[in-house]
Amino acid sequence: MSSMQLPKGTRSAVLCLTFAAFTAPALAQPANDSCATPTAASGFGIVAWDSTNATTDGGPHSLCNGSGSADIFNDIWFAWTATNTLPTVISACGFTGLDTKIALYNVTTCPTGEPIACNDDSACGLPSTVSFIATAGTTYLVRLGSYNAADTGSGSIEFRSGVIAGPIERDGHQYLLVSAADWTSAEAGATQLGGHLVTINDAAENEFVRAQVLGFDGADRRCWIGFNDVASEGNFAWSSGEPAAYSNWNPGEPNNSGGTENYAEMLGGNGEWNDVGNVHAPTQFAVIEIAGGPACPADLDDDGNFANGGTPDGGVTIDDLLYFLVGFEAGSTAVDLDNGTNTGTQDDAVTVDDLLYFLIHFEAGC
Repeated sequence: MSSMQLPKGTRSAVLCLTFAAFTAPALAQPANDSCATPTAASGFGIVAWDSTNATTDGGPHSLCNGSGSADIFNDIWFAWTATNTLPTVISACGFTGLDTKIALYNVTTCPTGEPIACNDDSACGLPSTVSFIATAGTTYLVRLGSYNAADTGSGSIEFRSGVIAGPIERDGHQYLLVSAADWTSAEAGATQLGGHLVTINDAAENEFVRAQVLGFDGADRRCWIGFNDVASEGNFAWSSGEPAAYSNWNPGEPNNSGGTENYAEMLGGNGEWNDVGNVHAPTQFAVIEIAGGPACPADLDDDGNFANGGTPDGGVTIDDLLYFLVGFEAGSTAVDLDNGTNTGTQDDAVTVDDLLYFLIHFEAGC
Protein backbone atom coordinates (compact mmCIF):
# COMPACT_ATOMS: atom_id res chain seq x y z
CA MET A 1 0.00 0.00 0.00
CA SER A 2 1.56 3.27 -1.03
CA SER A 3 1.66 6.22 1.36
CA MET A 4 -0.24 9.33 0.46
CA GLN A 5 1.96 12.27 -0.54
CA LEU A 6 0.76 15.83 0.14
CA PRO A 7 1.54 18.53 -2.37
CA LYS A 8 4.57 20.64 -1.42
CA GLY A 9 2.56 23.77 -0.61
CA THR A 10 0.17 21.77 1.56
CA ARG A 11 3.05 20.18 3.52
CA SER A 12 4.45 23.64 4.30
CA ALA A 13 1.09 24.87 5.56
CA VAL A 14 0.72 21.82 7.83
CA LEU A 15 4.21 22.33 9.24
CA CYS A 16 3.48 26.01 9.98
CA LEU A 17 0.23 25.13 11.73
CA THR A 18 1.94 22.40 13.74
CA PHE A 19 4.74 24.81 14.81
CA ALA A 20 2.22 27.46 15.77
CA ALA A 21 0.31 24.97 17.89
CA PHE A 22 3.41 24.28 19.98
CA THR A 23 4.69 27.87 20.29
CA ALA A 24 4.93 28.91 23.96
CA PRO A 25 2.45 31.58 25.07
CA ALA A 26 3.71 35.11 25.75
CA LEU A 27 5.06 35.50 29.26
CA ALA A 28 2.93 37.55 31.63
CA GLN A 29 4.03 41.06 32.45
CA PRO A 30 3.84 42.56 35.96
CA ALA A 31 0.46 44.01 36.92
CA ASN A 32 2.13 47.40 37.44
CA ASP A 33 4.14 47.30 34.20
CA SER A 34 2.18 50.28 32.87
CA CYS A 35 2.08 53.77 34.35
CA ALA A 36 -1.69 53.52 33.91
CA THR A 37 -1.91 50.57 36.36
CA PRO A 38 0.45 51.41 39.25
CA THR A 39 0.53 49.47 42.51
CA ALA A 40 -1.13 51.59 45.21
CA ALA A 41 0.69 52.23 48.51
CA SER A 42 0.48 54.79 51.30
CA GLY A 43 2.40 55.83 54.39
CA PHE A 44 5.75 54.45 55.44
CA GLY A 45 6.47 50.79 54.79
CA ILE A 46 8.02 48.24 52.42
CA VAL A 47 6.43 47.02 49.17
CA ALA A 48 7.64 43.98 47.21
CA TRP A 49 8.09 44.12 43.43
CA ASP A 50 9.13 41.98 40.48
CA SER A 51 10.02 43.48 37.11
CA THR A 52 10.45 40.17 35.26
CA ASN A 53 9.08 40.56 31.70
CA ALA A 54 8.39 44.27 32.26
CA THR A 55 8.50 46.60 29.29
CA THR A 56 9.59 50.23 29.10
CA ASP A 57 6.81 52.78 28.77
CA GLY A 58 8.35 55.86 30.41
CA GLY A 59 10.74 58.15 28.56
CA PRO A 60 14.28 59.37 29.26
CA HIS A 61 14.86 62.41 31.50
CA SER A 62 17.88 64.66 31.86
CA LEU A 63 17.51 64.46 35.65
CA CYS A 64 17.91 60.68 35.39
CA ASN A 65 21.14 60.85 33.41
CA GLY A 66 23.58 58.58 35.21
CA SER A 67 26.77 57.15 33.67
CA GLY A 68 25.68 58.29 30.22
CA SER A 69 22.12 56.95 30.20
CA ALA A 70 19.00 59.05 30.84
CA ASP A 71 16.56 56.16 30.38
CA ILE A 72 14.90 53.84 32.90
CA PHE A 73 14.38 50.44 31.31
CA ASN A 74 11.81 47.73 32.01
CA ASP A 75 9.97 50.00 34.42
CA ILE A 76 7.23 49.24 36.92
CA TRP A 77 5.07 51.81 38.70
CA PHE A 78 3.67 52.70 42.13
CA ALA A 79 1.11 55.32 43.20
CA TRP A 80 2.21 56.34 46.71
CA THR A 81 0.13 58.60 48.95
CA ALA A 82 1.87 60.56 51.71
CA THR A 83 0.27 60.54 55.16
CA ASN A 84 2.61 63.17 56.64
CA THR A 85 4.23 66.39 55.44
CA LEU A 86 7.82 65.35 56.02
CA PRO A 87 11.17 64.84 54.31
CA THR A 88 10.70 61.41 52.76
CA VAL A 89 12.96 58.73 51.30
CA ILE A 90 12.05 56.15 48.66
CA SER A 91 14.77 53.52 48.40
CA ALA A 92 15.67 50.10 47.01
CA CYS A 93 18.90 50.00 49.08
CA GLY A 94 19.35 46.67 50.79
CA PHE A 95 16.32 45.19 49.04
CA THR A 96 17.61 44.16 45.59
CA GLY A 97 20.74 43.27 43.65
CA LEU A 98 19.43 44.92 40.46
CA ASP A 99 21.14 48.05 39.12
CA THR A 100 18.07 50.23 39.50
CA LYS A 101 16.87 53.72 38.74
CA ILE A 102 14.00 55.48 40.53
CA ALA A 103 12.08 58.52 39.30
CA LEU A 104 9.40 60.41 41.24
CA TYR A 105 6.60 62.44 39.63
CA ASN A 106 4.16 64.84 41.25
CA VAL A 107 1.26 63.47 39.17
CA THR A 108 -1.24 60.63 39.46
CA THR A 109 -1.49 59.80 35.73
CA CYS A 110 1.15 58.79 33.20
CA PRO A 111 3.72 61.59 33.28
CA THR A 112 4.42 63.83 30.31
CA GLY A 113 6.87 66.13 32.08
CA GLU A 114 10.06 65.83 34.09
CA PRO A 115 10.26 64.02 37.45
CA ILE A 116 10.74 66.00 40.66
CA ALA A 117 13.52 63.62 41.71
CA CYS A 118 15.54 60.84 40.07
CA ASN A 119 18.47 58.66 41.12
CA ASP A 120 20.69 56.00 39.60
CA ASP A 121 23.36 54.86 42.08
CA SER A 122 23.38 55.77 45.78
CA ALA A 123 25.49 55.30 48.89
CA CYS A 124 24.66 51.58 49.04
CA GLY A 125 25.87 50.99 45.47
CA LEU A 126 23.73 50.14 42.46
CA PRO A 127 20.26 50.25 44.12
CA SER A 128 18.69 53.71 44.02
CA THR A 129 17.32 56.25 46.50
CA VAL A 130 15.38 59.49 46.07
CA SER A 131 14.67 62.10 48.76
CA PHE A 132 12.03 64.83 48.72
CA ILE A 133 9.53 66.72 50.88
CA ALA A 134 6.21 64.87 50.78
CA THR A 135 2.93 66.71 51.34
CA ALA A 136 0.29 64.90 53.39
CA GLY A 137 -2.61 63.66 51.25
CA THR A 138 -0.71 64.01 47.96
CA THR A 139 -0.30 60.99 45.68
CA TYR A 140 2.98 60.65 43.78
CA LEU A 141 3.82 58.37 40.86
CA VAL A 142 6.99 56.33 41.42
CA ARG A 143 8.83 54.67 38.54
CA LEU A 144 11.34 51.89 39.24
CA GLY A 145 13.38 50.24 36.52
CA SER A 146 16.85 49.14 35.52
CA TYR A 147 19.94 50.95 34.28
CA ASN A 148 20.57 48.27 31.63
CA ALA A 149 18.04 47.61 28.88
CA ALA A 150 18.42 43.83 29.15
CA ASP A 151 18.03 43.57 32.93
CA THR A 152 15.03 42.88 35.17
CA GLY A 153 14.86 41.67 38.73
CA SER A 154 12.91 41.61 41.98
CA GLY A 155 13.10 43.01 45.47
CA SER A 156 11.33 45.59 47.61
CA ILE A 157 11.02 49.36 47.73
CA GLU A 158 10.92 51.21 51.04
CA PHE A 159 9.01 54.41 51.84
CA ARG A 160 10.36 55.98 55.05
CA SER A 161 10.74 59.26 56.88
CA GLY A 162 13.75 61.26 55.75
CA VAL A 163 14.11 62.92 59.16
CA ILE A 164 17.00 61.29 60.99
CA ALA A 165 17.00 63.68 63.96
CA GLY A 166 15.42 66.94 65.00
CA PRO A 167 14.23 69.52 65.30
CA ILE A 168 17.17 70.33 67.60
CA GLU A 169 17.11 73.92 68.84
CA ARG A 170 19.98 76.39 69.24
CA ASP A 171 19.72 80.16 69.62
CA GLY A 172 16.13 80.25 68.36
CA HIS A 173 16.85 78.15 65.26
CA GLN A 174 15.78 74.60 64.45
CA TYR A 175 18.20 72.08 62.94
CA LEU A 176 17.07 68.92 61.15
CA LEU A 177 19.23 66.03 59.99
CA VAL A 178 17.61 64.53 56.89
CA SER A 179 18.43 62.06 54.15
CA ALA A 180 19.46 63.75 50.89
CA ALA A 181 20.77 62.31 47.63
CA ASP A 182 22.14 65.58 46.19
CA TRP A 183 22.71 69.24 47.12
CA THR A 184 20.10 70.75 44.80
CA SER A 185 17.18 68.64 46.00
CA ALA A 186 18.32 69.05 49.62
CA GLU A 187 18.25 72.85 49.31
CA ALA A 188 14.88 72.73 47.54
CA GLY A 189 13.48 70.61 50.36
CA ALA A 190 14.89 72.98 52.96
CA THR A 191 13.20 75.98 51.37
CA GLN A 192 9.93 74.05 51.19
CA LEU A 193 10.18 73.61 54.96
CA GLY A 194 10.81 77.32 55.42
CA GLY A 195 14.59 77.24 55.78
CA HIS A 196 17.84 76.52 53.94
CA LEU A 197 20.72 74.14 54.14
CA VAL A 198 22.58 75.09 57.28
CA THR A 199 24.53 78.37 57.46
CA ILE A 200 27.54 78.18 59.79
CA ASN A 201 28.73 81.47 61.22
CA ASP A 202 31.52 80.49 63.62
CA ALA A 203 33.53 77.61 65.07
CA ALA A 204 31.07 77.06 67.92
CA GLU A 205 28.16 76.57 65.54
CA ASN A 206 30.28 74.32 63.34
CA GLU A 207 31.03 72.04 66.28
CA PHE A 208 27.37 72.07 67.34
CA VAL A 209 26.28 70.98 63.87
CA ARG A 210 28.97 68.30 63.70
CA ALA A 211 28.48 66.80 67.16
CA GLN A 212 24.86 67.52 68.11
CA VAL A 213 23.09 67.26 64.75
CA LEU A 214 25.15 65.39 62.14
CA GLY A 215 26.63 63.04 64.75
CA PHE A 216 23.76 63.11 67.25
CA ASP A 217 24.05 59.35 67.83
CA GLY A 218 27.83 59.06 67.47
CA ALA A 219 27.73 57.90 63.84
CA ASP A 220 30.25 59.32 61.35
CA ARG A 221 28.31 60.88 58.46
CA ARG A 222 28.85 63.46 55.72
CA CYS A 223 26.26 66.16 55.13
CA TRP A 224 25.42 68.92 52.71
CA ILE A 225 25.71 72.48 54.04
CA GLY A 226 24.54 75.67 52.35
CA PHE A 227 27.96 76.88 51.11
CA ASN A 228 28.29 76.92 47.30
CA ASP A 229 29.92 78.84 44.44
CA VAL A 230 27.32 78.13 41.75
CA ALA A 231 26.83 81.81 40.97
CA SER A 232 30.53 82.69 40.78
CA GLU A 233 33.32 80.13 40.60
CA GLY A 234 35.61 80.40 43.62
CA ASN A 235 33.34 82.82 45.48
CA PHE A 236 31.51 80.67 47.98
CA ALA A 237 28.28 82.02 49.48
CA TRP A 238 25.52 80.73 51.75
CA SER A 239 22.23 79.66 50.17
CA SER A 240 20.47 81.60 52.96
CA GLY A 241 22.03 84.85 51.72
CA GLU A 242 23.80 85.45 55.04
CA PRO A 243 27.35 86.91 54.92
CA ALA A 244 30.18 84.42 54.41
CA ALA A 245 32.11 85.34 57.56
CA TYR A 246 33.47 81.88 58.46
CA SER A 247 34.80 78.76 56.73
CA ASN A 248 36.41 75.52 57.84
CA TRP A 249 37.86 73.91 54.71
CA ASN A 250 39.75 70.66 54.80
CA PRO A 251 43.45 71.25 53.89
CA GLY A 252 43.78 71.70 50.13
CA GLU A 253 40.10 72.51 49.70
CA PRO A 254 38.21 73.88 47.89
CA ASN A 255 40.01 72.60 44.80
CA ASN A 256 37.16 72.30 42.24
CA SER A 257 38.43 68.92 41.09
CA GLY A 258 37.22 68.19 37.56
CA GLY A 259 35.79 71.70 37.30
CA THR A 260 32.40 70.67 38.72
CA GLU A 261 32.78 70.91 42.51
CA ASN A 262 30.46 73.79 43.40
CA TYR A 263 28.90 72.50 46.63
CA ALA A 264 30.21 72.06 50.18
CA GLU A 265 29.88 69.06 52.44
CA MET A 266 30.86 68.67 56.09
CA LEU A 267 32.93 65.68 57.17
CA GLY A 268 31.50 64.18 60.32
CA GLY A 269 34.81 62.99 61.72
CA ASN A 270 36.43 66.42 62.07
CA GLY A 271 33.81 68.95 60.99
CA GLU A 272 35.95 70.21 58.11
CA TRP A 273 34.50 71.04 54.72
CA ASN A 274 35.10 69.70 51.22
CA ASP A 275 33.84 70.88 47.83
CA VAL A 276 32.15 68.22 45.69
CA GLY A 277 29.75 67.92 42.77
CA ASN A 278 25.98 68.15 43.09
CA VAL A 279 25.76 64.34 43.33
CA HIS A 280 28.39 62.77 45.58
CA ALA A 281 27.73 59.16 46.61
CA PRO A 282 29.33 59.36 50.09
CA THR A 283 27.20 62.39 50.98
CA GLN A 284 23.69 61.11 51.72
CA PHE A 285 22.58 63.51 54.46
CA ALA A 286 21.86 67.20 54.86
CA VAL A 287 21.44 69.57 57.77
CA ILE A 288 18.52 71.99 57.39
CA GLU A 289 18.31 75.18 59.45
CA ILE A 290 15.00 76.95 60.05
CA ALA A 291 14.81 80.30 61.83
CA GLY A 292 12.44 80.47 64.78
CA GLY A 293 12.08 78.12 67.71
CA PRO A 294 9.99 74.96 67.40
CA ALA A 295 6.39 74.86 68.48
CA CYS A 296 5.73 73.27 71.84
CA PRO A 297 5.27 69.52 71.30
CA ALA A 298 2.59 69.39 74.00
CA ASP A 299 0.43 72.17 72.50
CA LEU A 300 -1.83 69.98 70.36
CA ASP A 301 -5.37 71.28 70.76
CA ASP A 302 -7.58 74.04 72.18
CA ASP A 303 -10.84 72.22 72.95
CA GLY A 304 -9.93 68.63 73.80
CA ASN A 305 -12.09 67.22 71.00
CA PHE A 306 -10.01 64.88 68.88
CA ALA A 307 -12.71 64.68 66.22
CA ASN A 308 -12.29 68.39 65.50
CA GLY A 309 -8.63 68.02 64.63
CA GLY A 310 -5.64 69.57 66.36
CA THR A 311 -5.77 73.33 66.83
CA PRO A 312 -2.80 74.55 68.93
CA ASP A 313 -3.51 77.74 70.87
CA GLY A 314 -0.12 78.66 72.32
CA GLY A 315 -0.79 77.12 75.72
CA VAL A 316 -0.60 73.73 77.40
CA THR A 317 -3.83 72.72 79.15
CA ILE A 318 -6.00 69.70 79.98
CA ASP A 319 -7.41 69.98 76.45
CA ASP A 320 -4.03 68.98 75.03
CA LEU A 321 -3.85 65.99 77.37
CA LEU A 322 -7.34 64.81 76.39
CA TYR A 323 -6.53 65.23 72.70
CA PHE A 324 -3.32 63.24 73.05
CA LEU A 325 -4.90 60.40 75.03
CA VAL A 326 -7.74 59.90 72.53
CA GLY A 327 -5.27 59.90 69.63
CA PHE A 328 -2.90 57.57 71.48
CA GLU A 329 -5.69 55.09 72.22
CA ALA A 330 -6.71 55.16 68.54
CA GLY A 331 -3.12 54.76 67.34
CA SER A 332 -3.44 57.92 65.26
CA THR A 333 -0.30 59.40 63.72
CA ALA A 334 -1.70 62.80 64.71
CA VAL A 335 0.07 62.15 68.04
CA ASP A 336 3.23 60.65 66.51
CA LEU A 337 5.66 62.96 68.33
CA ASP A 338 8.89 61.03 68.82
CA ASN A 339 10.78 57.84 67.94
CA GLY A 340 12.53 57.27 71.24
CA THR A 341 15.41 59.66 70.66
CA ASN A 342 13.73 62.49 72.60
CA THR A 343 14.40 64.79 69.64
CA GLY A 344 10.83 65.08 68.36
CA THR A 345 11.57 62.83 65.40
CA GLN A 346 8.45 61.18 63.98
CA ASP A 347 8.49 57.57 62.78
CA ASP A 348 4.90 57.07 61.51
CA ALA A 349 4.02 54.95 64.55
CA VAL A 350 2.38 55.65 67.90
CA THR A 351 4.20 54.02 70.81
CA VAL A 352 5.12 54.59 74.45
CA ASP A 353 7.95 56.84 73.19
CA ASP A 354 5.33 59.34 72.04
CA LEU A 355 3.56 59.17 75.40
CA LEU A 356 6.77 59.79 77.34
CA TYR A 357 7.79 62.64 75.05
CA PHE A 358 4.37 64.29 75.40
CA LEU A 359 4.26 63.96 79.19
CA ILE A 360 7.72 65.48 79.62
CA HIS A 361 6.68 68.58 77.66
CA PHE A 362 3.20 68.66 79.21
CA GLU A 363 4.73 68.68 82.68
CA ALA A 364 7.14 71.46 81.63
CA GLY A 365 4.24 73.46 80.19
CA CYS A 366 6.35 74.35 77.18
